[in-house]
Amino acid sequence: MNKFVLLLLSFSISFSTFAQNPSAGEIRQNIKKIGVLGSVLYFAAHPDDENTRIISYFSNEKLYETAYFSLTRGDGGQNLIGDEKGDLLGVIRTQELLQARNIDGGKQYFSRAVDFGYSKTVDETLTMWNEDSILYDAVWVIREFQPDVIITRFPPDDRAGHGHHTASAVIAIKAMDLAADPTVFPDQLERFTTWQVKRLFINTGKWWEPKIDSLYNKMDGKYAKINVGEYNSVLGESYGEIAGKSRSQHKTQGFGAELSKGNNWEYLEFNKGEAFSSGVMDNVVTGWNRIGKYDVLENEIKKCYENFNENEPWKSVDQLLKIRKQIAATNDNHWKQIKTQEVNEIIASCMGLIAEVLSPDEMWVLGNKEKLNLKVINRSAYPLKLKEIKSFDFDSLFTNTLLEQNEWLDMERSFSLSSDKSSHPYWLRNEHNAFFQISDKGLTGKPEISVAPIFKFTFELGNNEVLEMEVPVIYKYVDRVKGELSHTVFISPELIIHPLSELILFKPGEKKQIEFQVTSMSITGKHYFYPGLENGWIGPEKVEIDFKSAGKPVYLNVEVQAPNKGSELLIHPYIKIGDKRYDQDRMILDYDHIEAQMLSPKVHDNLVSLDVNISGEHIAYFEGAGDEVPKMLSEMGYYVTMIGVEDLGKGLSQYDAIIFGVRAYNVFPELENYHENIMSYVSEGGRVVMQYNTSRGMDLPLGPYPFSLSRDRVTDEYAKTNIIDASDPILNYPNKITEADFDNWVQERGLYFASDWDTKYRSPISWNDPGEDPSSGSLLVTDYGEGVYVYTSISFFRQLPAGVPGAYRLFSNIISGGKKIKNLEVKNDIR
Repeated sequence: MNKFVLLLLSFSISFSTFAQNPSAGEIRQNIKKIGVLGSVLYFAAHPDDENTRIISYFSNEKLYETAYFSLTRGDGGQNLIGDEKGDLLGVIRTQELLQARNIDGGKQYFSRAVDFGYSKTVDETLTMWNEDSILYDAVWVIREFQPDVIITRFPPDDRAGHGHHTASAVIAIKAMDLAADPTVFPDQLERFTTWQVKRLFINTGKWWEPKIDSLYNKMDGKYAKINVGEYNSVLGESYGEIAGKSRSQHKTQGFGAELSKGNNWEYLEFNKGEAFSSGVMDNVVTGWNRIGKYDVLENEIKKCYENFNENEPWKSVDQLLKIRKQIAATNDNHWKQIKTQEVNEIIASCMGLIAEVLSPDEMWVLGNKEKLNLKVINRSAYPLKLKEIKSFDFDSLFTNTLLEQNEWLDMERSFSLSSDKSSHPYWLRNEHNAFFQISDKGLTGKPEISVAPIFKFTFELGNNEVLEMEVPVIYKYVDRVKGELSHTVFISPELIIHPLSELILFKPGEKKQIEFQVTSMSITGKHYFYPGLENGWIGPEKVEIDFKSAGKPVYLNVEVQAPNKGSELLIHPYIKIGDKRYDQDRMILDYDHIEAQMLSPKVHDNLVSLDVNISGEHIAYFEGAGDEVPKMLSEMGYYVTMIGVEDLGKGLSQYDAIIFGVRAYNVFPELENYHENIMSYVSEGGRVVMQYNTSRGMDLPLGPYPFSLSRDRVTDEYAKTNIIDASDPILNYPNKITEADFDNWVQERGLYFASDWDTKYRSPISWNDPGEDPSSGSLLVTDYGEGVYVYTSISFFRQLPAGVPGAYRLFSNIISGGKKIKNLEVKNDIR
């Protein structure tokens, strides 16, 4: 019977259980860790909130089980390396965290909470997420991981500076008690036992307590102090260096970090639980005697550690097998499972044992037959026999083969992939708002799962002892620049529908051709494509499509007419063959610092009918942190030229306007050298639109007159728009802007508003979040010479890709500066 196995990659993105062998020094340290039974859980809100110094310290110095619990996957943030936002950004940031954990040795958990953007209050956050649901996930993780100590990144009050941050501490404090109560979430007790955390600390410091040094000396029992800058001679690095490498994986957030050396102190503020006098683990037994009388086991571990031969690590295998047998006889299933896994990994490492299942193709198709190369190598002198290999496609492949030292054993096997699951993040399989909807409760807390097939290699060693390794199928190749690369094999849908544009703008009543690329990976013949038009959008109910050969894309044009009024429609095209409906797209996220990810989401296309006038034709766009605005400008009817730093030193008069993308000055501080050129372009009649930059480290002139950048923002996308001066040209040309243009915005109004601006700037609109004073720093306009300069922190980078009609009309006015450009006529020329 065919079986399909999901590999739960709970804490690592390694391609097999033992994909890479550590150094002999690291193996010796791992032997020592077998005798350490302590655990620390670090709580925060977002991927980039983690304190990697603390995670690295507890994981590598104390050898505790250390995990980072991020409530969200960072879906609501910005992206400094690409134009992915929302769910796609969350996928990348998940992988960044897993890469960070690979470096610092920690484990990774997530809740089902969605990062819905900046939140100013904890009440808003917990309402959006549903506090009970988030508590369920937190209690689940505590009961599964069983931490002795919890450390929160943030305090449970306004000092945290972000509703999500505050919520993470509030949730941790409540969940600590709830996890020990058998009447709370009793369904979880079918899998776990209740768990009482010993104590909870807040990761404080001078950010929260400016006088922390003196407070620590005066208040015994209130603060713990740890040196996260210690040097680990086995690893050849300080924990600051390890943390710097780990932290630098957050490239989407621009959080490259220093590889710090030397003493570095972190403070932990006691919050609740059993009082302590010196260390965070006071009165916690962190050896095997915490679960019983296991002096013999501890002595065996100590002996193995002391006798370890770094030149011949395989000589410790028999001693490790003896330790494993003693662990199997212990009476605590939680630690038995963890430590047995650790011993198995060390045994494999001592032998330099590697098992691989290689696919010749990067991508498999559901139902197709594939030929695999199964390989195993024992790089030690220890006698090892490959007993059998099992997988979902066959019950057993018997080999009973003695592995020769440092020689590959190769086998080939063909089989058909019988699953109906294509590669896609499990948390995105269902529609969601502020909380991911997960069908399988058992996936709670998991960073990811892989749908790649799993092979189990069983080895015989010692006195009839067994070692098992679960190995997913991978695709491995050599890049001529980057060297050897690999990732778990992708599982593709049989049929892929890919819209060539995810947003298409229409004038009311306009007809357009919508183009799709449709690829059948295995199906041939003539079938029908259903575009899914409705609500006054006119077009065919179905279109015939002919797949002449598998794997070759077919380009399909569907003529669509927009309604005679403003309208939006999100369509979900599909192809139906028999009783089966095919409605998936396919995309691959591939960055050098993470494992490549394939997604197969439900296909969609956003059709927007709007009445927008534009003034000007040729736009120069200077890309900052990466966004989709240039594509949206092309849709509006502008001719867009992408420019770089070097272009700013040349003539610019051919452009009607120059637009700087989000965070341009943060990413390219050398723009300061071209400030005079840019201002000269404005004074000679040009238009410059400067989108938002962050205030961190920003002390550069951005406009012709002074203004500062603040951290002010308006996070309520429904916040009432206060039009301060309805007669301002920027609100009247070439489109008349009214309050209706600010309806149906997404996530926020704007961020990093301007402040302290010169009186020569006009600020025609203001917003405010509930309970706050209005802020008018989202849009500054000034005439300068013959031209117009605009600074805007309105989140057009979110609104335009989302198809918000009023945002297009306002942005058109901003590009023109509210004035006719070079006597060009106003156009209503959506392409």
